[in-house]
Parts: sequence; structure tokens; C-alpha cells
Amino acid sequence: MKLACALLPLLLLAVPATKAEAQLVYVIGQRDLAFGGVIRNIPKHILPGDPVRSGQFEFRATLNNTVRITFTLPTRLNGPAGATMPIAFSTTDGNLKGQGPTSSLIVFNPNAANTWNLVSSNTFNVWIGGTVSPAAAQAFGSYSNTISMTVTVQ
Repeated sequence: MKLACALLPLLLLAVPATKAEAQLVYVIGQRDLAFGGVIRNIPKHILPGDPVRSGQFEFRATLNNTVRITFTLPTRLNGPAGATMPIAFSTTDGNLKGQGPTSSLIVFNPNAANTWNLVSSNTFNVWIGGTVSPAAAQAFGSYSNTISMTVTVQ
């Protein structure tokens, strides 16, 4: 089998929901989800806990608020000369953890809206993983797309 020389970063975009909420929430993309090289016809999964390849966001909001996090997730990566590669996100491809001393890791489904009460920290890290499925005749080259995360104070 040949190695598909594909670098697959996903650009992370952080989006506060409204102007009023933007004053209460700070969101920033910290690290792109990066698959590196993939082999044709062999799916590659990046875990959200991967310290180098998982995508990472950070958000800050006022304690004792309820926040809703939603993602806009692509179903394919775009490559050279119109080539595409499927990407999927499983029910355990999201992780969230506050930076406070009593915060614990929460595993979540990035395909669904998720709501949390902020009680242990006002600063949180969100990590996302995913799976690409290159075809047997996948074109060589770089592939990318965008993941957007929206945090809404409720």
C-alpha cells in the first residue's frame, strides 16, 4: 500500500452567538484537528484526548451560567482538483474540562447540542477528534475544511 501524503488540518473557528453574549463569552481556537499522513483505504481516527492531533478550543464565561455548545461539523474534507475525503465524528469525539481544581473530564457527542452549568471553573478546554476514511484511489495531497464551535449563554 502507498502512503497518501496528505496533511489534513481542520481549521477551527470560534463563534460567539450574539453581540450581547459576546460580552459574556470568550472563545478561541487553540489547535487544529490534524490527521497527518493517511493510508489509502484505511480509516484514521484521532481521539479527542490526543495531545498533539486533536482539535482544541478554549472558552471563558461567567461562573453559575448555563452554556450551550454546538458545532458545525463537515462531512468531507476538500482536497486537490476537487477531490474529497469523508470525515465523521462519533458520539465520544468531544471532551470538555474546566481549568478549576475540582473540574472533571466530560465526554460528549459533538454531533448534538450540549448544555452545561458552569460551577467549577470559568475557563474550559474543549477537544474534538474525528475519523477520516480515505478511498482506495484517494488522490494525494492536502485536505481541509472548517469546524465551527458556538457557545451560547442561556
